[in-house]
Amino acid sequence: MTGRYRLSCSPDQKTAWLSKPDTVLKFEMHENIYRLHAERVPGVMVMAALKEDMDSKKQMELLHQRFGHVAMDTVKRLAHKFDVGVKLNANWLSIYECVACAEAKAKRMTHARMKNETPNHCKC
Repeated sequence: MTGRYRLSCSPDQKTAWLSKPDTVLKFEMHENIYRLHAERVPGVMVMAALKEDMDSKKQMELLHQRFGHVAMDTVKRLAHKFDVGVKLNANWLSIYECVACAEAKAKRMTHARMKNETPNHCKC
C-alpha cells in the first residue's frame, strides 16, 4: 500500500491497478510502459491553485509552469477569459523572464556562420 492506494497486478504483469475504496485506476502495459487510459470529459477544465497572498510575478510564474511553459500572453488571455481555479485579475499578472524558456530558445536559435579567416602573416 502506498498513500492509501492498493497496488495489484495481473499474473502476467501486463495490467496493474491502483485502488482505494472509491477509486480504481487501471494501467495497461504497452511497449514496456504502463499507461493509464483516461477519457476526456466535456465541460471539465484543468484547474491550477494559487495562494491568494502571492505577488503578481509568482502567480504568473506558477501558472506559466503549470500550463507547460506556454507564452506569457497566453497565460494572461487564459486568466482573463477562463476560470483557472482561483479569482485572478489578468491585469495583475506581470511578465517575467523564465530561465527554462530562455535556455530552450537559445538552443533553437540559428547562428550565422563565421568565415574562417586566417590572419595575414608576415612572409619573410
